[in-house]
Amino acid sequence: MISKDEAKAMAEGRLQSLRETEEALSTGAATLEQLQGQGEQIDHARAAADLNEYQLALSRRMVRGMTWTGWMSNMVSSGPAPPPPPPRRPHANLPPHKSDLGCANSAERSHGQAAEEFQGWSSENTSVKAQLCAQDDYLDKQLSNVEQLGNMSQALGSSAASQTSQFSHLNDQVGDMRDETRAIVRMQGRLASSVRGKPQFRCFAAIEHLPSGRFLGVSENGDVELAPLSAGIPFGGRWEVYDRQDGVSGFKSLASRKWLGQTMLGHIKARGSKMGSWECWEVNVDKDQPILCCSANSHSGGWVHVSDSGTLVAKSALAEDKRAAPGWRFHPLGQRRSSN
Repeated sequence: MISKDEAKAMAEGRLQSLRETEEALSTGAATLEQLQGQGEQIDHARAAADLNEYQLALSRRMVRGMTWTGWMSNMVSSGPAPPPPPPRRPHANLPPHKSDLGCANSAERSHGQAAEEFQGWSSENTSVKAQLCAQDDYLDKQLSNVEQLGNMSQALGSSAASQTSQFSHLNDQVGDMRDETRAIVRMQGRLASSVRGKPQFRCFAAIEHLPSGRFLGVSENGDVELAPLSAGIPFGGRWEVYDRQDGVSGFKSLASRKWLGQTMLGHIKARGSKMGSWECWEVNVDKDQPILCCSANSHSGGWVHVSDSGTLVAKSALAEDKRAAPGWRFHPLGQRRSSN
């Protein structure tokens, strides 16, 4: 036998435990519903991104058709296909609760049926048998709650993981659209001087290859090399940086007075006498970022990599080559600009 006070305390403890568990279930259900709505917003954002990519592909095709070779290429190729409609997201439902109380009406349980359970658990019968029956009833109900909490945890984890993956894909998609937009602007710049504008001097800078800590330099014959920083930045590693209104940049060596560019064979050297279409680069001078060689791959662009021998190589403009490309840092210098 146990006392009435002990029986009442045990009953209150069981009831409080059930209420807190079902409150957790209710909170989890609300969180799952919010994740469901957030997932639908992500789907809409991805659908909008797909539509923008389609419009960019149409724009590229239109600009390409303004040249003779591009017009011929458009004649023998099909246009971009429109994006499919966004998939419908199924609603994430939880399995029903054994006691049919669920997460949505846990407050009703706490103030209604739960109160009846309290009366049953704190009856006048304080025998060990009665308390064991009450304990068994409590454990049965709590086990059902625990199972549902486990199912909800899996549903929340799956939804969060899926949305994390979608966010990553959407971020890559936005980056690809940004690169494609710049590429189209560069294509228009090659067709119209009013779009590309004239090179405007920006600053003197030394260009550091971040993985190695070496600086981009030029030899007497125009070969580009990575020079170590010994007693200051070598003279061959100093550049004049120019910007153009179509978003491209140019680098002119202070040592050789030649522009860094790409040769007809695809080699990167400093031999240009002016900032033409083969001497255009895309980079944010204010941030540590990869550099895009605008003339690579038939002027579609290519991200600059460094070979094992230390030479600069322009690969493709694809996202995987961008992610694998090394970062470069521009160090402003204080020299005066020369008259030539």
